[in-house]
Amino acid sequence: KQWYQRRVRGLLSPLSRIELIEDRLKAIDDFNANPEFLDTTTIFLGSLPDLERLLSRLHSGGCALTQFIKVLEGFEAAQTFISQLSQSMEAPELTSRQLKLITTFCTPDNEDALFPDLESEISDMRAAFDWDNSKKSGVIEPRRGYIIEYDKEKDRLDQIDSELDNYLEQAKKHFKSTDIKYVKLGKESHQIEVPMKVANLNKNIPKEYYISSQ
Repeated sequence: KQWYQRRVRGLLSPLSRIELIEDRLKAIDDFNANPEFLDTTTIFLGSLPDLERLLSRLHSGGCALTQFIKVLEGFEAAQTFISQLSQSMEAPELTSRQLKLITTFCTPDNEDALFPDLESEISDMRAAFDWDNSKKSGVIEPRRGYIIEYDKEKDRLDQIDSELDNYLEQAKKHFKSTDIKYVKLGKESHQIEVPMKVANLNKNIPKEYYISSQ
């Protein structure tokens, strides 16, 4: 629906400057004169998600994780497309100024170009987390070594989990039962649940134990 609305807005605001109309006609001539370029561009554009809509959601804070990764993948695909294009075609072959600008990386030597070089930003995002795993799990987990503070906290939590697992195993041995387990009561997590039949058979209850519910 939004895509069609944008198309309608474009129809309602057609080009009115002669030089822009002529440049657009030159772009059509460029595509007709380069069938391979036309086919490659058509396939590329057809594979892209609706980046305009996704970016709007991203900026408004209503973008889901999978949509955020689609944005990254879309820009990565665009980066690859422009890179391959610059290597396979010489800019002078294009007669349309606008087409040249949107298919050329913006650099200090070519500030008029319209496509930003996002190689470093995309590489940084690739290094930050595993995109495929995040799409499956629904959670972004930084790669090891990317955020040192995160690694330290994760190690600390892993150590706590290990200690809790060991404590549970000791409780099972003490009560001689594999039915002992952790449960969550309200906001209290890791509460040890001891079945009544097991508790009644064990009179030697550790001093640190207390009844929170029955």
